[in-house]
Amino acid sequence: GLARRGFRVVLADLDPQSSCTDLVGFRGYEGPNVRHLIMEGVPIREVLVEVEPNLFLIPGSKTLGRAEAWISTQVARERIVEKRLSPIIADFVVMDTSPAFSFLNVACLFYASEVWIPVVYDYLVLVGLEQFRETLDLVDKELGHSVPVRYLIPNRYDERPILSRAIHEKLIQTFGEEVFTNPIRSSVKVGEAASNHLPIYDYEPNHKVSADFLQLIDRVAGDSEQRKEL
Repeated sequence: GLARRGFRVVLADLDPQSSCTDLVGFRGYEGPNVRHLIMEGVPIREVLVEVEPNLFLIPGSKTLGRAEAWISTQVARERIVEKRLSPIIADFVVMDTSPAFSFLNVACLFYASEVWIPVVYDYLVLVGLEQFRETLDLVDKELGHSVPVRYLIPNRYDERPILSRAIHEKLIQTFGEEVFTNPIRSSVKVGEAASNHLPIYDYEPNHKVSADFLQLIDRVAGDSEQRKEL
C-alpha cells in the first residue's frame, strides 16, 4: 500500500518463521537471504529482491535461529542489525520480527526509529503489551537506547463480543493516541488473500477489511508527510 503511494519500502523478514517472505510470494526462495546478510555480511544489494515497483524484500530464512547464538558472541552485538541494514535507502524499512525477547530482536530495536505493534483481541494481549513495554524500558535503562511505540494496530476485530469491545476500550485508555482508532475487522477473506499471496485490497477491493487497511495506510502515509514538514 505505501509502495503504491510512491514511498520506497523495504520489508526485512527477521522472523525465523519467514511468514512475511511467504505472504509476498517468495516461499522457498533459494537466493541470498537475511541469514547471509546478518551472519556473513553479504552486501545488501545482493540480498534485496523486488516484489513490485517501490517494494523490496530481504527474504527470511528458516535457519535464522542460528543467528541467535552467533550474535551473542559478537562485539557490540546490539548494533549488528544496524550495521547490516544501514546501507539501505528507503522511506520505510519494515522489520518483521518474532515476539520473543532475544539478542536479535534487541539488535532490531537499535536499528528501529519506532515500533508498530499489531494486536489481536485477547485478554492476554494486554499482559503481553505490558511485558513488551517493560522490555523497551529495560533496553532504554540498561543500554541507553529509547524507541517509541508509534502505532498499536488492532487486528481481527469482531465488534459483536463484549470482550472485544472491552479490550478495545482498554487499549485506548492505556495507550491513547498510539492505538489506531479504526481497528482491522475480522474476515476469512484476509486468510484467503494471504493464501493467494495478495493484499486484501487487491483480492477483494470492495470488502470492508480492504477499507480498514487502506485507512491504516492513509494514516501512516499522512503521518510520514507531516514529519517531513517539521
